[in-house]
Amino acid sequence: MGLNSTGIADTSLNVYVDVDNLIDYMLTIFYGGNFDSPVSKFSGNYNPNNFFVIDNRTKKRDGFRFFVHDAEHTLLADPVSPGVGIDENRVNIGNTDNNRMYVSDFGKFHPQWLHFKLTENAEYRMRFADRVYRHFFNTGAFTPIHA
Repeated sequence: MGLNSTGIADTSLNVYVDVDNLIDYMLTIFYGGNFDSPVSKFSGNYNPNNFFVIDNRTKKRDGFRFFVHDAEHTLLADPVSPGVGIDENRVNIGNTDNNRMYVSDFGKFHPQWLHFKLTENAEYRMRFADRVYRHFFNTGAFTPIHA
């Protein structure tokens, strides 16, 4: 995040992840129940799938940003194997089967694993809660007024 050891922004350090973008990306996945991204239920939630990540190499303070891609397994009213439709719980896939959300090498990296690891940090959890409040209440992006 481009912070020094005391947690203060240091412009000489790179920002590697746009944290608010990561949270917003994950909220989109969770809200829609997309079981094919950023890890695919078709492969037992072990393999990354259907997301893009970009980095502006000329601006070291922007960080990587995540984008939804190929989201046809989202907001399904009827179950489609291997998913269960709109009731697909994508939030807790890392908390079952002995923490199956394990990334063993760079080729298996995906944003949900990063989110899962970051939830161990209290500041990240509060930032996540703040983004939930922003998007799911009042006139936020996920409120019925925007449907």
